Amino acid sequence: MDPHTSIDQLPTALIDLLCNPIIADKLLQYSGLSSILQLSRTARVYHDWVLHTPKVFRYLDLTRAKGAYTPVIAPIDNGGHSWRAQRMDENLTEDEFYAGPLRSVLNRLDRLHILQDVQVLVLDRLASVTHELVHEITTDDKYNVRLLSIRQCPNVNESRLRHLLTYLCRPSRPEGTPRLQGLYFFTDPVCDRNIDTKTIISDGITTVDGAALGLLPSDKAQNYDSQHWYAPSGRVTTIGADARSAWEETLQSCSGIIAFDAVLCKAMHERMAACLHEASQDFLATSKPGVPTVAAIALGPEGCSGCGKAPKATPVWGEDPINEFPLLSPPPHSGKLVDAVRPPDAILLNSSQPLRLIVSCKWCLVNRHCDSCNRWWCADCYNPKQSNKLRDLEALSSAGLDYLPAQEELQTSDSDGSKGDSIKQRFYQSVMSDTLPSPLADLELPRRRVWGQNNDIAAPTNAAFTARFGHAFPKPEYLGSDLGTTALYDLPPPSGQLKRPVLIIHGLNTPALGMWPLAKELQALDPDAHVVLFDLWGHGLSSTPLVAHTPQIFHFQIFQVLGFMQWTRAHIIGYSFGASTAISFAIHNVWTALSVAVLAPAGLLRKEDFSKHMQELLDDSTGRETEAADCVLSFLEGGPLVVPTNWQERVNSGEVVAEALREWELQEHPGYPHSALSMFREGGVYGCEDSFREFAQLPLKTIGVVAELDTVCSRSQLVELGFGDVEVVAKANHAFVRGAAGEVARVVYQFWTRQT
Repeated sequence: MDPHTSIDQLPTALIDLLCNPIIADKLLQYSGLSSILQLSRTARVYHDWVLHTPKVFRYLDLTRAKGAYTPVIAPIDNGGHSWRAQRMDENLTEDEFYAGPLRSVLNRLDRLHILQDVQVLVLDRLASVTHELVHEITTDDKYNVRLLSIRQCPNVNESRLRHLLTYLCRPSRPEGTPRLQGLYFFTDPVCDRNIDTKTIISDGITTVDGAALGLLPSDKAQNYDSQHWYAPSGRVTTIGADARSAWEETLQSCSGIIAFDAVLCKAMHERMAACLHEASQDFLATSKPGVPTVAAIALGPEGCSGCGKAPKATPVWGEDPINEFPLLSPPPHSGKLVDAVRPPDAILLNSSQPLRLIVSCKWCLVNRHCDSCNRWWCADCYNPKQSNKLRDLEALSSAGLDYLPAQEELQTSDSDGSKGDSIKQRFYQSVMSDTLPSPLADLELPRRRVWGQNNDIAAPTNAAFTARFGHAFPKPEYLGSDLGTTALYDLPPPSGQLKRPVLIIHGLNTPALGMWPLAKELQALDPDAHVVLFDLWGHGLSSTPLVAHTPQIFHFQIFQVLGFMQWTRAHIIGYSFGASTAISFAIHNVWTALSVAVLAPAGLLRKEDFSKHMQELLDDSTGRETEAADCVLSFLEGGPLVVPTNWQERVNSGEVVAEALREWELQEHPGYPHSALSMFREGGVYGCEDSFREFAQLPLKTIGVVAELDTVCSRSQLVELGFGDVEVVAKANHAFVRGAAGEVARVVYQFWTRQT
């Protein structure tokens, strides 16, 4: 269509429709900058209306604008954009290099007199956003930005950004400043839309992932929308979730001036100060005392699970100032702060009581919050310093109650003349009374079985290992305990920066070094990965405790390794038996896992598939332990153990020869056959379908990886048990952690870096 087409040549109704303020406002919310400008070229009259109507460009999202991108990793002399067409000068500053593309777009908008109308500017995940550019946007008079979103922009210097925000909110600031009223920085922009930058960027420019904010530990918390602050979502942000953050002082300095998509823990902190757990008191007393912590946990508007109350200073929508509430995603098109913090209409309309924003830091909720259902108890209903009500709370479900009845309530007469509800009466009599005899009074727990002076079978020494295999493998460290000795292999991150703690659990038949090829491939893909391997009981250089090898003793090993590494959480990878162990560990300790990847998991074998002779030995091998161990080892090996003749040359070249490791264990580790038998029988090699189903429902980032030719576990089995993410490595067998280590590592790395 000719751009000089006059209004008389177009249907009047169309122009009226496009220029109608109400319709245009709704239409523009679904149109990007490029679409608006292209639409304006269809007719001069519409072009003039677009450029001279301020609210058209009130909301500007440049996250998908081609010219705004810059490569995250690319040589400076690579060129490819108009602003980089010439070979770069060595005096080019970092800001000029990274911010060049975005500055070019903003300057063009300024020449079109558009920039002055922008009140909401969205620059999420752009590598071309720098501290200097943010400084310019917030201080230069040509900008009028009130709501700015710079979430997951990898080249923003956080320390300098904090100083800038503190400066903008200084007491001596000029009247009417800052213009900025709200900053989106902490939440995940995935909540707003699914951006596929690969479809709009070419020639080597990659997707900007930004700084990872970690996994939220709850299914509800993964509901990335504006409702998660007003629901029992659990952790809603990772800033200050596990440690004090430098942002706390900034949020406090900017309070009432600039709003953020995060809030401080004030109301709950004040309410719980008198009854904090001792560990929380000690930590807060020595770590920035007087500075509020960040409220990283959303508890929902319903209040305490016991009494329904909330802390006295809890913000209530419609009653308290709007600066008491966090910014909600996505940023509003209106540019108004009140719309940025307004709870969704669906919540306001469905709420039968005042909508309360009940949030807390983790220190206020120690021992009074359930990470699974996100219920919590106030100081009046549960105070560990004054009472021991934990057993009472555990008995609620069996009594049919969702709260703890008070004694006065139990004594209140019902209409039929009875004293209280019968269920409550039974609960009170069985739980609250200390005079009734316990049905477990005659129970006697099994006594410890003592075998001489030692409680374990010692493992071979590292000297015995190096005498066979030389020094081609990592050197172990040792952790002692009452159960025995655990050998650990620490593989620091090649980059020298710990950003991804990784714990790998090996299988039943090969020690930890059998997972070394996978560990090396993972660190090649992710140099920030700090990988730790350890020998399970009775394997490699770990001793054999003289107890049944149930999952619990391996959970103890995991906790001991995490404690030694001073890791509170880690990405867990389990292979074969190790995968079954990782599953049972995660079920009971979901808070320790950033993610769990199970590789060719054992646990789904059926006992009926074993030979009758093997079934008999598994049921009762009294007097035939050696026969039972040989039977299990033969089953695991698939026949007699055959060691390649050239294993020494392969080991000297840095290769892991699993058969040689297993032969060495059989010859040098006297406890290995006994551990293998007990692990097979008691540790979770077969009949674990229920545990797999429970694991698949955990509020946790998980993946299953299976080999196409594996007979231990298949994709269809995992999918049937509820696994949502299962990858298949083609043309590989059960030993794919060594034979196809590169492909397995690629799948796991993509799983780690994938946005959920």
